[in-house]
Amino acid sequence: REVIRRNAELNKTKLSVSATLSSKQRYDLCFANILLPVLIDYQAQVSAAVLREGYLIASGLLNEDEERFLNAYQGSFTRVLTAHEDGWSAILLRRK
Repeated sequence: REVIRRNAELNKTKLSVSATLSSKQRYDLCFANILLPVLIDYQAQVSAAVLREGYLIASGLLNEDEERFLNAYQGSFTRVLTAHEDGWSAILLRRK
C-alpha cells in the first residue's frame, strides 16, 4: 500500500487505497483482482462501491468465467473493454 500511496503523491493524484469494502464509501474507480467466486459473492458490495458512471476493473478472471462474471454484473454495469492474456481476462466496466 505504501508504494501505491507514494506513487499517487509523486503523480499529484488523489487516491484512496483499501483492501476492504465499505458500504459508506464510493469511488470513481475500483479494481478487483480476484477469482470469479469471490466477485459473484460480493457483487452487491462491489457494485455499491462504484459511483454512478464510475469504473470497475475486474481481473484475475479465467477466460471461461468471463460470461458468468458479465451476467452477474450486467444489471449495474456496461462492458467497455476486455483484454485477454494467457488464459486470463481483465474487464473494464462502467457503472450505469
